[in-house]
Amino acid sequence: MHQIYIIHNIIYNKIYVGKSANPIKRWIKHKNIAQSKRKREKFYLHRGRKLSEERCAARKGKFIGEKNPLVKISEDVVISIRNKYKNGFTKTQLAREYKVGRTQVRRIINKESWKHI
Repeated sequence: MHQIYIIHNIIYNKIYVGKSANPIKRWIKHKNIAQSKRKREKFYLHRGRKLSEERCAARKGKFIGEKNPLVKISEDVVISIRNKYKNGFTKTQLAREYKVGRTQVRRIINKESWKHI
């Protein structure tokens, strides 16, 4: 089971975000690297939500299209978005109609996502 974590460096105001099965080990590694470089840094670990193995696989691209458990739209909607955009609809109109973000509509139109269709 993986967990999303945030490591916040208070002194330099840097934030590291990652995903690991053992976020405490990653936090210790960050602290040790800073100490080896003789830097005065303070780190705080903030744990996020745990990810199931299925969600981890989905984020790594092992599920394509509607097989992805994170999918919010169907293949029919993707085809419809592309056709409507060709017929003059704006990205904003399509985003509102299908209740997805404008960035996601752009990715669908440019085939950055849903490439297989």
